Amino acid sequence: MDTIENQFMREFESLETRIEEIDRESGNMVAELGKLGSSIVELSGRIEDIRRRGYIFRSWLEKDAKKLEEMWRKEEESVKKLMNDLSRLSDRAREILDRLRRRMRSIDVTVGNIRINFLGFYRSEIEDLEESLREHKSQAQDYLGRYGGKLGRTRDALNRIEKTLKIIEEASFNLKEGENIVEAFRATLMGDGKKGGYIHFTDSRFLFEEEKEIVLKKVLFIATKKKKVREVLFETPIGYIKGVTKGRVGLLEWTGIYVNLKEGRELVFDVSGNDADRIIEVFEYIESGEVDRDRVKGAVEVKPIVKLECPYCGAPITRKPERGEVAIKCEYCGKLIPIEKLREE
Repeated sequence: MDTIENQFMREFESLETRIEEIDRESGNMVAELGKLGSSIVELSGRIEDIRRRGYIFRSWLEKDAKKLEEMWRKEEESVKKLMNDLSRLSDRAREILDRLRRRMRSIDVTVGNIRINFLGFYRSEIEDLEESLREHKSQAQDYLGRYGGKLGRTRDALNRIEKTLKIIEEASFNLKEGENIVEAFRATLMGDGKKGGYIHFTDSRFLFEEEKEIVLKKVLFIATKKKKVREVLFETPIGYIKGVTKGRVGLLEWTGIYVNLKEGRELVFDVSGNDADRIIEVFEYIESGEVDRDRVKGAVEVKPIVKLECPYCGAPITRKPERGEVAIKCEYCGKLIPIEKLREE
């Protein structure tokens, strides 16, 4: 039977829930605003770190970070005040909840006029808190919306670069003189016996490096000590790649990439998440030459190829060198011409 006392208890529990929600949402807004501020302030240090470790591309990072930091400094005090207001709102909600529960234990819920006055008083306080939360939450969401999108682009790029640097710093191969890493991805080379490892894009080469685990020690046929080793299984100049496309790569696997070489060969890789689209973007970024224009100040400039004749016999060079080639053979005298000899002095 639904008694008056039961109805009273349901309404009391509803008020409890509303107060707890005010406390929770206020705390969440404070945490999100604090995280936003920390992320913006940390950008410069993170960018300095990747430059120190040798990453020379995405020259827009410094400009975007500086602009964000300048915007944030102008509004930082207002954001701090909002965070303090939200914290006080959260404290007020907890204080009301504590008072409500203590009061609940001390009254006789069977007395009708006490029930009415008791709930009415707290209901009014809670409604005031909810209205205040709506106003403060709207302000917080405005800050999060205005800064979130701008921060996201820079932060996502830094996350990818930091991941790439960790991968390349543990690689089994060395970069060539004047060569620089652009981006690396976890991938599985499909075919006879799937091989897990990493795709590496430098500004001149495409490489696939297998990573496998070898057993160093066994006890009673059980491996007790293992080690991960890497080995480059494939590499080619970027200019030897005809194109990179996205598609399904197997019966169990889903989206992957197809790397089509100009010689006619095709390499198929299973990749995770949104990496397929990202890999295509990175290939086009390098292949189009944008990578050369997107270097930070102070990085060694890539000089254009301007000499179109053999430095040994003077014969014309009839084939345009591909990106990543280190030498090209003269069709007349047969000598290998280092690409650097054809660049602008």
